[in-house]
Amino acid sequence: MHLLCCLLFFSLSHHNLNKTRTDTSKYPHDYFSKPLELPFILNANFGDLRSNHFHSGIDLYTNHKTGYNVHAVASGYVSRIKVQSGGYGNALYITHPNGYTSVYGHLEKYNRQISAYLLNAQYKYKTFEIDLYPAINELKVYRNELVATTGDSGFSGGPHLHFEFRNTLTEQIINPLLMGYQVSDHTKPVIAGVYIFSIYQAFGITRLKPGLFIHAIKTEMGNYRLNEEIHQAGKFILGVVANDTHDDNTGIHSVFSVSLKDNLKTIFESSLSHFGFDQTRAVNSYFYYPFLEKSKINVQLSYVDPGNTLPIYEASNQGIIDCRPSSPRKINYLIADVNGNSSELNFKVSCTTDEMKLRCVNDNRFNLAVRKEMIDPQGYQVPLIRYNRDTLLVFDRNGLPSKPEKAGVTLYFKAGCLFDNVLFNFSTRQRLKSESTSSYSNGQVNLENTDYLIGKTETPIKDSVLLGIKIPAMGSEKTDKWVLLTAGHDPALTKEKNGYLYTWIHNFGVFHLEQDLIAPVVTLVKSKKSRFLASKHIAFHVTDKLSGIGAYRATIDDKWVLFEYDAKNHLLYANFDQLSTSSKHRLSLHVLDKTGNTTDLTIDI
Repeated sequence: MHLLCCLLFFSLSHHNLNKTRTDTSKYPHDYFSKPLELPFILNANFGDLRSNHFHSGIDLYTNHKTGYNVHAVASGYVSRIKVQSGGYGNALYITHPNGYTSVYGHLEKYNRQISAYLLNAQYKYKTFEIDLYPAINELKVYRNELVATTGDSGFSGGPHLHFEFRNTLTEQIINPLLMGYQVSDHTKPVIAGVYIFSIYQAFGITRLKPGLFIHAIKTEMGNYRLNEEIHQAGKFILGVVANDTHDDNTGIHSVFSVSLKDNLKTIFESSLSHFGFDQTRAVNSYFYYPFLEKSKINVQLSYVDPGNTLPIYEASNQGIIDCRPSSPRKINYLIADVNGNSSELNFKVSCTTDEMKLRCVNDNRFNLAVRKEMIDPQGYQVPLIRYNRDTLLVFDRNGLPSKPEKAGVTLYFKAGCLFDNVLFNFSTRQRLKSESTSSYSNGQVNLENTDYLIGKTETPIKDSVLLGIKIPAMGSEKTDKWVLLTAGHDPALTKEKNGYLYTWIHNFGVFHLEQDLIAPVVTLVKSKKSRFLASKHIAFHVTDKLSGIGAYRATIDDKWVLFEYDAKNHLLYANFDQLSTSSKHRLSLHVLDKTGNTTDLTIDI
């Protein structure tokens, strides 16, 4: 019956042609030069979908190779040098006098001046990973000056240059293609089809119920229509599945803008022009999260959750359409890329008087269902968490509401951490014997055999929720070793305070605690000692099954030496150009995981 009650719209990315032209006038078009001497080809576009975030810049194609020259796109000064084993790897930030900062990520190496500055700081603070903020004009650069070479550092998916712009004052990320850069693109966005979602609202709760996917067909005029008629009753919203490619056809990208009209009235507009880093998880509201989470289907909603603060939306009625009997709706989608190529989808929605469909949208039926859902089988009311209020929930170890003095589990929802109000479910269960040993831990016995079922996996978290669990009696002696595990996500470290283990969770699901008592595994990559000094290079493979590599320290003849850490390939490596080959040297390596377990290795080289 649900399929008869609802219909929906699919989308990969979005944006509005008129809005695009307005946006470009806000940004400089001739100020910045190209960062590479290569053709301006994109591997990834601004706003492309990533796990729990938007892609925050553009990825420039480098022929699957490293080592191409990177040039400053305008004069200015180096305002930040960040080196990390993951993330952007070797990154460079250049602040320009016109109010923008250009960012270059996944670099292989910096120019001589910047490299010397970096190396001096790494030896001063005895660390590879470092985040430096040189003084204004300490490291001046000029337009088109060589500042680095392209690489594959950090968590890149292969050689390329990650390139972005930020507003220097607000740090909001700006779409680089609004800055006058041109990609070869004469291709209109492709519209695959739409979904209709019935929308129900009662007692502060909003529910979307998706219907069938309806395919779009390209017409002789180059636009789109649907391949079947739509009959709908009550309130509904739309979603659209669309994507964009460029002439070079290097990949499928997000579209720039989406505009939706109902009977010639604009009811929804979005354009991916800019957003803040603190807003990037709103990708889980921009797309229909239950589909994204379970089947990786990218359905862009033409609807704005009340807690979605992305600046990409224009004022509208949130995209809600109220379908009354005998009132057909003429629907128009205009979907464009940043270069002005656009596609239209036009169709009609017949507002039905069919009794079966009308029963599905009867408010009383929905109200009764919500009332029943708010009463848990144990006989207490399920809490309603409001997205715009601070809320603290307290439960005992059995998952029942509790007084603070008897708390086993606490959950703190800070205002703004959700996209909308949520009926919150919490319970506990005993783990099965087959589950009592984690696949992470090399046979480590799990001292805590409780699963914590927190919320519903199809509900996205905008920011994070603070979870507190009373320390298990059997693990009270090593409170710094506990980590929180959940399927599909990295282990979360915990901190002990007043007898509880606290950590911020970024998704709902089934969680359990486990202690990490296993030290990292360190293996020498090269086996022939005679080759170490001949090649001036040495590498170790380092892994940790649970909490992950946290820190390391290397010395040669008791003096600190710089080793670089490549997290995605699990490698620690160093080059010893200055090391004498006339005698043997003693290399000592000390590796810690994130809970403090250590491995020490000493070899002669």
